[in-house]
Amino acid sequence: MEKLSKVLGNSNPRAVVLVARKADRIYSGLPNATNINKAYFRLQVTDALLLADSLDLAEEECVAAIKLTKLTGDSICISDAYQDMASILSQKKDYKGSLWCSRQSCELSNNNDVSKLLNLAWAYLDADSLERCKVFMNKIKVDKPNDLYIYYYIRHLAATKEHDYSNAVSFADSAYHYIEEMYGNELNDKEKYYTSLVTAQYEKGISEEKANLLIWVIGLIVLSAIVVVIFIVYAFRQYKLKAKRKIKYEKERHEMEEKTHEEELRHKEIQLSTMRSYLLKKINIAKRIEEIRGNKKDVVVLTEEDWEEIRMFVDNVEGNFISRLRERFPNLSDDDVKFMILLRLKMSSKAMGLIYNISEKSIRQKLFVYKSKVGLEGGNSPSLRSFIEAF
Repeated sequence: MEKLSKVLGNSNPRAVVLVARKADRIYSGLPNATNINKAYFRLQVTDALLLADSLDLAEEECVAAIKLTKLTGDSICISDAYQDMASILSQKKDYKGSLWCSRQSCELSNNNDVSKLLNLAWAYLDADSLERCKVFMNKIKVDKPNDLYIYYYIRHLAATKEHDYSNAVSFADSAYHYIEEMYGNELNDKEKYYTSLVTAQYEKGISEEKANLLIWVIGLIVLSAIVVVIFIVYAFRQYKLKAKRKIKYEKERHEMEEKTHEEELRHKEIQLSTMRSYLLKKINIAKRIEEIRGNKKDVVVLTEEDWEEIRMFVDNVEGNFISRLRERFPNLSDDDVKFMILLRLKMSSKAMGLIYNISEKSIRQKLFVYKSKVGLEGGNSPSLRSFIEAF
């Protein structure tokens, strides 16, 4: 029942709860049941409830399991229980509680369990202890593809939180590399297993053939024919299974690539939003200063250093936008390019008026004039804004 609950975990989360509870109930009723096994059966119930999204019940079962583990005095058993509790509290958004449980789990396992160390690093990340997370990650030594995937994914999330988007992309690439390696290793292991199984069956058939050769020649012929037929059927089925696995793998890889692409687009939008916020903040600060001074002119002054920072940001985030723009429209001046950058950042006409110290109406006139500079002529041509945003 306990093994069945683990198998069902990937297909029927609701059923796994019933099976895990039944296994726990049966084992607890045995006369020679030990506390350490009782604790692990209870932790299996906790994991089943976690899969079924029953977080409150999972927390209750885990509390009971922790009490049982403390009766055993086994530090590894107690460590495993605290690790489960950390996962539950993390899903319940109690990041401080999750961090405390992760620390307890690592301390009890003498800090030599990589999965628990990675969970603690993730707990630091969830609790917004970015510096602690980075320092802690530098101490973790991982060599397995699945652990390396989690390691670089945590670093990717930490870099994203710090707005270090260059490193975030690099870490995301590393994580994707190791998840591909992980899936590749799993497929290779399965292929080796099936190859060895076919070889064993074949060798067994040869051994039986030699033994029967001494007794019945006719029986050998019949047996050989049966073995060959079975082998052919088995090999054909393995071929079909392998083909299905390959199709499934390609589908999952394609979905992963799409998900990664969507994530990159989302990050790009966040970066653009950050730059817009930066410019708007600069506008608001300038307006407040001028009001205090009694100056009625609402003007935002962007220095050449500001423009250079904006150019670098837009070119990096928007796929070499400025380089592509200059290549396609070489007659554009530096001032023209600055105007296009503000349009690419989706700045409103009002905000652009503050930057250029002109009215919104003048900005709209500029939009009309600039259309001819990028070849947007005719009544059916798109607006300059939509053209630049899609360029």
